[in-house]
Formats: sequence, C-alpha cells, structure tokens
Amino acid sequence: MAWAAFCHRRLYNDGWTEAPEETRREAVALARRALAEAAFVLGYFGEDFDAMVEVVDRALAPNPSFARGWYVSGNLRLFNGDLEAAIEDIEKSVRLSPREAIGSSLYAIGMAFFFKGQFTEAASKLLLLLQDHPGASEAYRVLAACYTHMGRLEEARVLVTSLRSISPELLPKTVH
Repeated sequence: MAWAAFCHRRLYNDGWTEAPEETRREAVALARRALAEAAFVLGYFGEDFDAMVEVVDRALAPNPSFARGWYVSGNLRLFNGDLEAAIEDIEKSVRLSPREAIGSSLYAIGMAFFFKGQFTEAASKLLLLLQDHPGASEAYRVLAACYTHMGRLEEARVLVTSLRSISPELLPKTVH
C-alpha cells in the first residue's frame, strides 16, 4: 500500500493522470491504510503501543469513516488492554463496513469480552464466527477457554477435539 501511495503521488506530481484530484485522494488514502496496517503489525508484536495508537488516531482524524482504521484502532487497544475502547472501535468499524473482516471483528470483540471475564458474551461472538468460518482455529481456543471458565468442561473438550482436527497446534506461537 505504501508503494501504491508513492506511485499515485508520482502520477500526480508528474502530471501522468487525467484526474489529478482523484489520484491525490487515492495516494493519501493508500498512505493512511499503509500506516494503519503497519501500526497493527507493530502493535501486535508489542512495539510501542502509544506511538502506534497515535499513528492510527492521526489516520482517522481526517477520515472518521475509515472502517479499517477503526478496526486497527480497536485491535491495538485490545493488545494494550483497553478493552472497552477496543470493543467500541471494532463495533464502529463493523457499522461503517458491515462486510469487511467480520470474522476477525467477531474474534477481536470476543477476545475483549474474554479478557473482561464476560465469558457468555465472548462465547456468543465466537460461536457466530465459527458459524461462518468453521476453520477459525483461534476461535476454538478461546471458546474452549470460555467454556472452561463457565464450568462447561465437556463442551470445552469437544472443542479441543475439533481444534485438533483442523490445526496441528493446540496453542498458537507466542510473541517474544
């Protein structure tokens, strides 16, 4: 996305476009998306959350309808333990773009509820995710943990058995 933004900037600067204002807007939009995605990856690996949140906030300020930006913002806040803000931002992303990354949105919201200790709410989001994406191994892991916390041990065991059939790893790799 960063290179695409750069290319659009060159098209604009060098006069190689028939729609300069549209090309300028596309360059800016691509650059903002590149920033948001970079912030997501850096935040995932624990790299300076505050700076990454600031990057996403700057990307959202001129374009509050940037659904992917709200999704990234919510995930960064989830990674940083700001669970209410995570849920709010991801739900805003879904409202702005109901079809974009809905499975990932349900997972992130489910994780936020899990970390809040609201296992019933977490389980409901994860079950919705698994209806549409039965191969989402990460959802099986968290849902099994929810069921364990809720005392539903047999259902947790069934989920672990299902997870073993779709993924060679019961536990995901840890971030170092």
